[in-house]
Amino acid sequence: MEAEGHDISEGQHHPPSQPPGTAPRAAAYVGQANDAVRAQLEAGFFARLVPGVLAEAGGGRLLDLGCGDGLAARLAGSALTEYTGVDFRDHLRGRHPGEHVVHDLRDGCGPVGAEPFDVYLATFGVISHLRPPQLERLLREIAAHARPGSVIALEALGLGSLEWPRLWETEPGDRRSLPYRLASDVAVHPWSPRELWALHREAGLRPVRVLDRSVQAGPKIGEGRYWPGLPPLRGALD
Repeated sequence: MEAEGHDISEGQHHPPSQPPGTAPRAAAYVGQANDAVRAQLEAGFFARLVPGVLAEAGGGRLLDLGCGDGLAARLAGSALTEYTGVDFRDHLRGRHPGEHVVHDLRDGCGPVGAEPFDVYLATFGVISHLRPPQLERLLREIAAHARPGSVIALEALGLGSLEWPRLWETEPGDRRSLPYRLASDVAVHPWSPRELWALHREAGLRPVRVLDRSVQAGPKIGEGRYWPGLPPLRGALD
């Protein structure tokens, strides 16, 4: 998967006043059979990242946004003291330790309680499933909820991926959104590091670093949907 992780800390902001318009709830990605890239490369990356950001934040309370089956909780190991996973799929309840909040991130952070978390995490390009106004709202709500020193590590699909060169010169917004096949077609919005840096600052968060973990054998390379003629690199690796 082509993606960029972003670690952000120390933000305060007033909560938003108006929710964005509602959109149809898309079917979700749960797992992909025989995906060696995800199992060996991506999971290994997050196995290093998750304990690291908890240590950096100086605490073990983790909010996992778009948690899926709770992979982050398993990867955190002994560094984890409290876990809350947010996902709009109720059938994932009980698949991970801790609390499961059924909520769609397109409607903000969700009912996660008043106490700040040490780490706010979103993996596997989750924030690219939000339209720009929805992402702006999520960032403002995280900034209002976090404590000084919290680490916010959110991942988006990277604009520079070989999967969609036709988007490289487009501005953020509807023209950059494209259908992405998971369990069904969902809309995704790739981002550049510079754009996300600016969005975090506008939300009242202090950007610390940008981490590009590009995998130029994204899951859609070779399907011919966005760039016809590319070889099936992902399938060859699997």
